[in-house]
Amino acid sequence: MNGEKTVAEFFAGIGLMRMGLEQAGWNVVWANDIDEDKMKMYQGHYADDDAHFHLGDVHIALG
Repeated sequence: MNGEKTVAEFFAGIGLMRMGLEQAGWNVVWANDIDEDKMKMYQGHYADDDAHFHLGDVHIALG
């Protein structure tokens, strides 16, 4: 184990929780929200790292 703190961000919204988590040393490796407008704002904050964002119902995303 490398000691890196990782977290999944459910109901991510526009990414405000991620901001706080990253300031506390956490690495967000997966995020989701069901609202496309929120996803677009999230991607605006984190344009360099949108591959881990999953749009849709979390129940379906985790299948």
